[in-house]
Amino acid sequence: LLSLTPADEAAGVSVLEPTLSAVFDNALDEALLRATGGVRLLREGLEIPIGEPAYNPETRSATFAPTEGLRAGTAYQAIISSAVAGPQATADFSWRFSTAVPLVQSVGPDSGAVGISLDDLDEATVTFSVPIDDDQLVADNFLLFRESEPVELRSGDPVIRDASGVYGLAPADGWQVGSSYAVQISATVTGPLGESQPISWQFQTAVPALQS
Repeated sequence: LLSLTPADEAAGVSVLEPTLSAVFDNALDEALLRATGGVRLLREGLEIPIGEPAYNPETRSATFAPTEGLRAGTAYQAIISSAVAGPQATADFSWRFSTAVPLVQSVGPDSGAVGISLDDLDEATVTFSVPIDDDQLVADNFLLFRESEPVELRSGDPVIRDASGVYGLAPADGWQVGSSYAVQISATVTGPLGESQPISWQFQTAVPALQS
């Protein structure tokens, strides 16, 4: 092997770049590369489907990608069968890498904020370092509480506010004055390599006061 993409033991790999490649110093058996078992990809130790591998004889490079793409905060192992290198090859070609874990960069309102005016509160937001997986963007993973009681979210929440990893949510019946709120996000949104405990923060809306 001359080079690998992602590199062996690479961490923080972007899920937006799901194509894997391996460049060899000599030609491969293309038929065996494309055959069942010629290339395998394991996610957290379990084999997952991949598209048909491609081979470029000029660059002696093999490329392939998982059918459903890469998932955030996840460990992978790619394996190319030794058979592609001929009967004298004694071991499979294998390498490991992991994708970037979505880490919380900021929340809004700030954790612990008090006296928040409803005029300034459209929705609660959370910004992650990288996007979470689409199938994790469900209401069951994003919970809102008012005075420790669960609150129904707006239809369609949580919503993507920025494709880089910003999400928003709000109560279906609007924010209430003089109330304590808490947002709790399941640790599963950060992937198997991510958080072990739920992500949460609290804030309070302003209590109305007499002006005159």
